[in-house]
Amino acid sequence: MKVLFIAPPQNSGYFNLCYNFTELGEVSTYVAKQSAYADSVDVLDASKKSPNSWKKIGSQLKKGYDVVAIWNRFDNLSNAQKVAKMAKEANPATMTITYGQPSTLVPRHFTREYELDAVVKHGPWELVLEGYLGHLAEGGKTGEAKGLLMKEDGWRDREDLAAPGEPFWEYADLSKLPLKDYFEIYKEEGHIAGFKGTREMSFSVSRGCKMQCNFCNAHKIHGKKDVRKPVDYIMDYVDENFGRYGFDFVSTFSPILTLDRGHAIGFSRGMGERGIDWKCVSHIRHVDDGLLEEMGKGGCQRIGFGLETMAPEAERFIKKKFSRKEVEKAIDACRKHEVIPMMFLMLGIPGETRETFRSTIKFLREKEAEIRMTAFTPFYEIKDSMSIDQIMRYDRESITAENVKGMKREEFEAAVKDIKTWAEGEKI
Repeated sequence: MKVLFIAPPQNSGYFNLCYNFTELGEVSTYVAKQSAYADSVDVLDASKKSPNSWKKIGSQLKKGYDVVAIWNRFDNLSNAQKVAKMAKEANPATMTITYGQPSTLVPRHFTREYELDAVVKHGPWELVLEGYLGHLAEGGKTGEAKGLLMKEDGWRDREDLAAPGEPFWEYADLSKLPLKDYFEIYKEEGHIAGFKGTREMSFSVSRGCKMQCNFCNAHKIHGKKDVRKPVDYIMDYVDENFGRYGFDFVSTFSPILTLDRGHAIGFSRGMGERGIDWKCVSHIRHVDDGLLEEMGKGGCQRIGFGLETMAPEAERFIKKKFSRKEVEKAIDACRKHEVIPMMFLMLGIPGETRETFRSTIKFLREKEAEIRMTAFTPFYEIKDSMSIDQIMRYDRESITAENVKGMKREEFEAAVKDIKTWAEGEKI
């Protein structure tokens, strides 16, 4: 079978290219390398809008594909709908399937307003996609298609597919991704999840997460078990691709890189030996002085910590709480070893007030921690019955959370957009 993976144009200006490397690059590469049914796999990443985006997509679809796999995101759903329609217009026999975080949360939404034949609803996306290809290749006789909603005389709900508990995935074939476009994105002024001006390479060090936070989807897609690629495997990939494609930085993709202390140390030493700078995400209770010393020496420039809030009522709502002493200890240890501590905060969690938020910002600025602000996104509110426009409001740039007590909407939005300016206005 001839398969096309396509990322429709985004409607927002926020880019976290880690997802392009992993959710598009790694998933498509697995199918290209491991599928027993795909004879060829093409990839078109049209995430960044351009005047020629739709012309390029139309030309690609005219090449004739048996299956078109559409990567859905909260900021591209209207365009994902358009791509599915264009695929059917180009070739009515083409089978269209979609996968992504929105379809994991509200899969039945995609059975209503999209010209689709299947929706990935549960389990590791590449394994679900492979099962679907097998189902098509065997004329619908195979029982291997799991984790799907499939159109079969109406929509049929297939049983869920569990994560295998081993590092089965492939790293992205970088020749298939528009790296020049990615590099240009990081030169632009805008809302990006990375260091401006770098040429970042990204890959999944680990998948799955035992923390099961109620505002995160990692465990829903990849399971509750932390599964990691061996350090030697990772370093071989870095050696083969880092210099070849002109990267100058690595942004690791891992829910909690330091959850496996020994693996984190091995990774740090490998990167240090190669003189490569990198960043990661961790957990306040899964770092210590010795580990941070290894990471600092190994080229780690920044660690992001999901602090989220320090307001007691908001902490109870999200079932996640750290003491001030724990936060101070993590920040101080990072600074000691010249690693930037970045605290991820979500404004708008029920229970937060203007005063508790102001107190948190004051504390973090006094400790010289960097802050990355986003608005709390109440994913639990999303329903299958919602329209495309309603669901797209849950992207990273829109604010769907209720107002914070004591804070006007204009101030709420200003604080999320530029926390530094907001804090300076508060003289903290």
